[in-house]
Amino acid sequence: PMRRWQQVLVAVGLVVLGAALATLPQVVRAGEPERKATVELMKVVVPRETYQDMVARMSAAVRESFLQGGVEVPADFDARMAVVIGEALPYDQLLNWSADLYGARFTVREIEQIGAFYRQPVGRKLVAELPGISADIMRRTSDTVRARLPGLLRKHGLLRGDQPDEATPTAAP
Repeated sequence: PMRRWQQVLVAVGLVVLGAALATLPQVVRAGEPERKATVELMKVVVPRETYQDMVARMSAAVRESFLQGGVEVPADFDARMAVVIGEALPYDQLLNWSADLYGARFTVREIEQIGAFYRQPVGRKLVAELPGISADIMRRTSDTVRARLPGLLRKHGLLRGDQPDEATPTAAP
């Protein structure tokens, strides 16, 4: 069973996801030159290996979440979860979404300039380091929210002061 704070985090996440999805129909579809240039750019910015690493990190995070929630997972959970995530968000679909989003915001020339940066040594280093940086930011964000959430929930009347500590994220392992 999910703790109250976990339910709140899931609800907040769903609201944020819903808001993001609500804006998708408003995205102007990129023209063919922008689409082609952006797909090539995204192959540099998010190479398949980086995508696979992202999927592996997501699988491990889901496993840890299950374990913390007391759910037993099979020994091959990470591999099977990677297949699930890969089916939920295929690499080619990620490239095409990026093509639409970048192509609607940048000209072909700008996309080519961005690509030139990512092909330089510092751009390649950024591509290599960005998944770890993003994971560290997410970890710090999660830890900070987890630490601050109980007090803020109480402050705003969403968690009563007399509720047990296990109902708050500070009691989470």
